[in-house]
Amino acid sequence: MKRTDVGTLTHSRRRQWAWMGVVVASALLASTAASQGTDGVANTYYPGPNVTYTNEAPYKLLITVSRPTNDDADDQWFDFVRAVFQRHVSPTAWPGAWPVLVGRSEMSVGLRERANNVFKDWIAGRRLQPGAILALGGPSSRVTADTMINSFKHAPPNWAKGATLMFMGSAADKDRVFATLRPSGATLRFFDLDSVQTATFERIIPRGKEPPSPVPTPAPPRLH
Repeated sequence: MKRTDVGTLTHSRRRQWAWMGVVVASALLASTAASQGTDGVANTYYPGPNVTYTNEAPYKLLITVSRPTNDDADDQWFDFVRAVFQRHVSPTAWPGAWPVLVGRSEMSVGLRERANNVFKDWIAGRRLQPGAILALGGPSSRVTADTMINSFKHAPPNWAKGATLMFMGSAADKDRVFATLRPSGATLRFFDLDSVQTATFERIIPRGKEPPSPVPTPAPPRLH
């Protein structure tokens, strides 16, 4: 999924920062229910080779994301991790997937800076109520594992009782992650991210909205 191809996801950066804002804001809410809802950015997607939509309201945009070949492709990994979670785990669970990026982009640095404060707030306030699912995944299983261990190793017992903590990575790192997370009281789940090459997920356009118009095809140049 190249950012320069016609029909790929547009306004990607605005969508990604909007999602980050929702995650950070939700950490300040007192309940899981209060933090749920639409992300408000469905209309930033356009039909094309990787995006299709249904013809009946409420319109569903079906977005196909391929596994990035470059670990530093932060925007592509951001989309891929979230797509895999929504396709294989849950399309609606809160807070959902937190991509663990390894590049040097503004988005990657921002996520790493926010993760520490957000997770501390969730632990202190026991924000992960029963039914909540928090999953971490990214291009490097080792980095994802280290992030989960460092983020939650000092948390009090049973701080996430009834919730689910998911490690999306390689089986080789599973045991050390689970050893750290076991006192949390959460249900621990592992997802083999290495086994997935593509994932398709949905975005809903609210009722009363029309489906987005296709990206116009440039006219061929005139021959003189």
